[in-house]
Amino acid sequence: MVGKYIRTVPLCSAPPEQGDLVQISGWGHTSFEGVGSHDLLTIRIPTVTREQCQRYYGIPITNYMFCANGGSKDSCQGDSGGPAILFGELCGIVSFGAGCASGAPGVYADVYNLREFINNAMDSLLKK
Repeated sequence: MVGKYIRTVPLCSAPPEQGDLVQISGWGHTSFEGVGSHDLLTIRIPTVTREQCQRYYGIPITNYMFCANGGSKDSCQGDSGGPAILFGELCGIVSFGAGCASGAPGVYADVYNLREFINNAMDSLLKK
């Protein structure tokens, strides 16, 4: 569907780099134990290194993930599956975090490194 305010978003053509500001949008909670928003909200937060992110979680943060940490601004419950836009491209998908705006980085699926998987899945669906 395309319209005045609606259009498709291309998949990421380059991986996010540390400090890039990704734009996150969603109707998720506005605080950790809060409720979902009635309005679509959006924030821009900087990406951080996988190493910084891994220190918070103690699990491998793979090439199929990247992290962003906005300090007092973050994605939250209900935002999972939503977009992380960088330079007009879909570069991430909200995945998980530790609380909301708790100081821990949010973890996002890295669309650039998942492009082959995404394209194969789309090809498979379109063949049905």
